[in-house]
Amino acid sequence: MDSDSDFPEDYQGSLRDDVHGTQVSGPVSYFNRPQGQIEVRTVECQDVLYGTLWWSDAEGAAGWAVADDENERAMNAGVAWSSLLSDRKELGLSPSEAVNDLRTSQDVDPALGTISDSASTVASLDTLRRSLRERGGS
Repeated sequence: MDSDSDFPEDYQGSLRDDVHGTQVSGPVSYFNRPQGQIEVRTVECQDVLYGTLWWSDAEGAAGWAVADDENERAMNAGVAWSSLLSDRKELGLSPSEAVNDLRTSQDVDPALGTISDSASTVASLDTLRRSLRERGGS
């Protein structure tokens, strides 16, 4: 050991340590950029369309698409819906199971809106977003 150091001569910890804080894990979430068809269910609150929950089991994808990005309540609801989806992903549910679980759950705050009973198929996430804009959203 060197008299000027508290470390053994062959110590190389500082060369091996992760000094840059590389993230090795993060929040659990579904893939959010599907390339193919998606299933959708609308979410409304007091007859106002907040947006849609969408999913694709084939791509392991699910997410939220807001109907009007100028509607602050809809935007805030979208944050909550996304978080609830992540919770279901962490439980190991498929995207469709997650949306169905949210639809039937008694624990979802009614202020987030109500998920429609019926689902429809849309060609792509881009198609869904265009359709929402055409319905009057931004």
